[in-house]
Amino acid sequence: MDEIDERRDKERKWCKWEVNWSHFNQGGNFKGHILNFSQEGSYLETAQPIILGTTVLIRVAQCTDFRGEYPKDLRFNTFAEVKWCRELNISEGACYGVGLRYHFPV
Repeated sequence: MDEIDERRDKERKWCKWEVNWSHFNQGGNFKGHILNFSQEGSYLETAQPIILGTTVLIRVAQCTDFRGEYPKDLRFNTFAEVKWCRELNISEGACYGVGLRYHFPV
């Protein structure tokens, strides 16, 4: 993956969670993995590309692998905006890396 300018102001925590995601207000359900997260967003790997600016619903299916104490920033169900999506050069099944920024409750 290409070098990405660091623009985060919250610390990311490593994890490997199975998630289901879908486009907001549309049919279809897709699988992926969240590989890091913070209070403001997360990094998703999935087999489907997602258009920038899209709102997606993320549902954690299995949360068993993280480092440190139980993650207080974890959101089991959340809406997020796609900030970037890049094709990955790996052969493990996931083809796209996706940067997500959580929508905050109003």
